[in-house]
Amino acid sequence: MIELRHLVKRYGETNVVDDVSMVIQPRTIAAIVGTSGSGKTTLMRMINRMTEPTGGEILIDGEDNRSLPGHELRRRIGYAIQNHGLFPHRSVAENIATVPRLLGWNEKRIADRVDELLHLFGLDPALFAKRHPHELSGGQQQRVGVARALAAKPNILLMDEPFGALDPIIRTKAQADLLTIQKATDTTIVIVTHDMEEAIHLGGRIAVMDGGKLLQYASPAGILAHPATPFVEELIGTNERPFRFLSLGTLDALVEPGQAPGAPIAASANRRDALAELLWSGRDAAPVADAQGRTVGVVRTASLVSGAARPAA
Repeated sequence: MIELRHLVKRYGETNVVDDVSMVIQPRTIAAIVGTSGSGKTTLMRMINRMTEPTGGEILIDGEDNRSLPGHELRRRIGYAIQNHGLFPHRSVAENIATVPRLLGWNEKRIADRVDELLHLFGLDPALFAKRHPHELSGGQQQRVGVARALAAKPNILLMDEPFGALDPIIRTKAQADLLTIQKATDTTIVIVTHDMEEAIHLGGRIAVMDGGKLLQYASPAGILAHPATPFVEELIGTNERPFRFLSLGTLDALVEPGQAPGAPIAASANRRDALAELLWSGRDAAPVADAQGRTVGVVRTASLVSGAARPAA
């Protein structure tokens, strides 16, 4: 658990982080969202003391993060940044091994961990371990960057706009990979983004910042239904809000008995994607298939549209 207590960071007369308090539960993803200069990156960097606070406290599992020297703390917390920060002169395997080597792991343990992570991220060690960053695509570099951040099995992973440089298709795949990896490793993730769509997709809770202040900290549904300030409402986007509601839920609860023509939609698909498919194909209903490919009923356009209404408090 990460607890921020009345956290302040001041440069000159300006508070870039201004009395922020919040709790991030273990094994969850917290997204910090805001425009440029809102203080979101500074807030996150104080967790691993890459930036030292002017005031307040940060507790990790109840222990003040100042109880360890900064370099030791940072070796226990993974950190991934937008342009991956890979060492260009080192191979993929050497990049991933960076922190374990600093921690004094033996070579067999390091090699086993590198292989484990490359397999986890869908990169065949025989093909990728000896390559250098310039020989990788942007998506592959991003995966290696996250693998390096996870190499020493940290309980916490900090991510600063990690997908910002990726094109939309690769970015969507990278976000899906992150959710899969988080479930597989039980890592607590704090991700900074300026993209509310990304925050809603990834975050179990979202912290909205502006001018150094924490305006709202709530679940995606809570923020969409009840934005705390006009700024939060503007960040959500009036026109986009119904579709963002739809993206929060899967089809399971909307499946009805019956049959419908055309290609089935997976029950695990989110409702926005299902509605887009129905509208694009001109259907009023579509069959829904479970993970084994068996048809379990139908979903109707009318049900999806009604699901875009603002949820009750």
